[in-house]
Amino acid sequence: MKLEDIDYDPIEKEIEDRVRKQIIKETAIEFSGKVEKMVWEQDITYMESLSNLMEEYNYEPEAVAKMVTSDLKAKLQEEAENLSLIKRSNTRLTSLM
Repeated sequence: MKLEDIDYDPIEKEIEDRVRKQIIKETAIEFSGKVEKMVWEQDITYMESLSNLMEEYNYEPEAVAKMVTSDLKAKLQEEAENLSLIKRSNTRLTSLM
């Protein structure tokens, strides 16, 4: 039986959802901080840092997508544009969220 299969009352379910969201938010801030730290300490790109952390901690791309903050997404977009990996856009990822 999965945790989701248990029938909670609505208040307990709301509390559980808020706790999960807070954990994800804190994890995202910590993960993005690790990416930033690696970029500055090792003088590598954001994409390299992200890739290194995914490999080091054996993270799946889906999990990492949830842990990337909007600030980090904007930096990754700018980096990809500067490297001509994606077309430049007038709209930043952070403005879409």
